[in-house]
Amino acid sequence: MKRNMNFTLSIVISLMLTCHLLSTEEDTYTEKIYRTFSNYSDIGHDQKLRPQFHFTSQKNWLNDPNDMVYYDGEWHMYFQHNPTKNDTGIKAWGNAKSTDLMHWQQYPYAIIPYPNVFGEPGVHSIWSGSAVVDEHNSLGFQKGDVKTFYGQYTATNAKGFKVLPTVPIKAEAGH
Repeated sequence: MKRNMNFTLSIVISLMLTCHLLSTEEDTYTEKIYRTFSNYSDIGHDQKLRPQFHFTSQKNWLNDPNDMVYYDGEWHMYFQHNPTKNDTGIKAWGNAKSTDLMHWQQYPYAIIPYPNVFGEPGVHSIWSGSAVVDEHNSLGFQKGDVKTFYGQYTATNAKGFKVLPTVPIKAEAGH
């Protein structure tokens, strides 16, 4: 029992540290560069050569899906995505949802690149990972009755890849 409490406490402390580190002034800089979703409104899914039965991002480079989570009648999908160009490079976790797995609505990013937390220059690029619904509010981030989603992902830094602590990837399951 004590071992489980220590493990849970270490996860919560890691989360608090990560959230604190992500709320720096440098984060505002990365927000300006990588929060590009607002300029997607000029691109629709009705283009002649766009696949209609597979998810495609409205804009820019799309890599593999990282996870799909089913919650409250909707499928939530997270995928590697370059928010700034139609090529590989710095990646974010894109965010889309569907009720039937054929028609998708894309939403603002679940996780964007953020300043390197290891004291090195550059940003962390968000790579592969997975997500879960915190059904029992085990990590304490739930607000009201809406469940919180959590993601564990691999991020790059100047020295390679690093698996970072579990972090909330959205405050609400609503979008």
